[in-house]
Amino acid sequence: MGLDILNQFWSNDAWIKYSEFNNPQSLYLIDNSTLSVQGHRSSKIGGEKMRKKTIMITTALITLLALPPMAKAIVFHYWWDNVYFVEGTDIDYPHPDNVYYDISQTSDWTKLGKDLHHHQINKDTTHQILVGSIAFFGALGIIITALLGGGTMATVVGTLTGLALGSLIDVIIDYYFVDERGCIWWWISWLFVYYLQQNLPYLSSANAEIAIAAIVGAFISYGYFRIGMVTFNDPMGIGSPHLPELRFKNPSFEERANPLEWQAGGVFKCPPWESNNGGWRNVRGDIDDDGDCDSLDLFKFREAYVEEYNWKADFDGDKDVDSYDLFIFRESYILDIPCRVSGIYSWYTNGGGDYAMWQWLDFESVQAIGGMEVTFSFRFYPASVASNGSLNYAWAEIFYVLYNGQVNTVIGNPTHPDQLTWFTASVTTDLPSNIDLQYVAVIIRGQPNFHAWIDQTSLTV
Repeated sequence: MGLDILNQFWSNDAWIKYSEFNNPQSLYLIDNSTLSVQGHRSSKIGGEKMRKKTIMITTALITLLALPPMAKAIVFHYWWDNVYFVEGTDIDYPHPDNVYYDISQTSDWTKLGKDLHHHQINKDTTHQILVGSIAFFGALGIIITALLGGGTMATVVGTLTGLALGSLIDVIIDYYFVDERGCIWWWISWLFVYYLQQNLPYLSSANAEIAIAAIVGAFISYGYFRIGMVTFNDPMGIGSPHLPELRFKNPSFEERANPLEWQAGGVFKCPPWESNNGGWRNVRGDIDDDGDCDSLDLFKFREAYVEEYNWKADFDGDKDVDSYDLFIFRESYILDIPCRVSGIYSWYTNGGGDYAMWQWLDFESVQAIGGMEVTFSFRFYPASVASNGSLNYAWAEIFYVLYNGQVNTVIGNPTHPDQLTWFTASVTTDLPSNIDLQYVAVIIRGQPNFHAWIDQTSLTV
């Protein structure tokens, strides 16, 4: 599917274009200069808050609820399977948020998520289920009486055994399946339901044994089934409702773009980081991942050049090892000096104008930090300095977009280097709640003609 621009909104300094999630998206920030930012997740805007087609999980907004003195209940709200969930101290198990969806405990309720149907069984029906389980085990007591040979003593013991088992099962059902309002939540995969719908004529007319075998086979293959806090079947690996995690990727530029799996770029790309003014992962010619470019790399480069393709020797990322890669290797062998804080690599930018480098957080990470105080920082080593700090200075930014179209940029104080050593730039802000927060990017900026090594980026809450 080609790029399909869905929406456009703006501020005095920036405008944003959205495209279909199934394609590489682009976000264009236009301030004093044009900065093309790629790789973020996008969605439709308007009506109900965004429901991602392909995102299963999202977010963590912590709310403190007032309880009796000296007690606080912690409640978490997050998206799971494109449905807004609640979990916390007074919530027996995670389920769709009753308040958010205005769900009555006296009514059945259902909602289709990305992969699952989400169902609530009302309080009265739940009570009938519990009573039915006790009645069932009462009948079981009669069977046990018969197994004991009948008679007065057998009747008493059989009846007591049925009551004991019924009480035990009742406790188990109440603990694992019934929520804090006396209802039962259950989930089933829409794919399994779709299979039943598509095969209604066949299943309803086939031999009962054949139909049951077909249904069981489909259920085993894609019949997710969960009641309360117990998942009984999960062949597709959907998992259970859970809080999202912050996944800040490639913080020390250890990973480069494999041209066989990623777009072209080689050592000049370090996904998911993007930049407006080039740069490369230092050291470029390091094929054996030991942090320098030496004779061992020369041997491996010769193998890749003459004998068998090795993507780590494909420095320009054009899916072959040729004279262009040889030129890059020779420069790296002579000129690239390892300069790093941690790990094996850093990112190098060799000037040529004002610099920006950024990373879009994925949807789960955005929701995980919604409503939190976050700090973004990075280290940089200037290639040259001035005594007044006017050369190769840098600062950190946090850029975020709300569902209502508001665009915000939080800018940290510039760090002005006055000696050749590692410096730290950072920015801290309180982000809006995860219900309002749509996109977040962290940005590294450097001026003028920023020439430096960058390493050890960090995003913390």
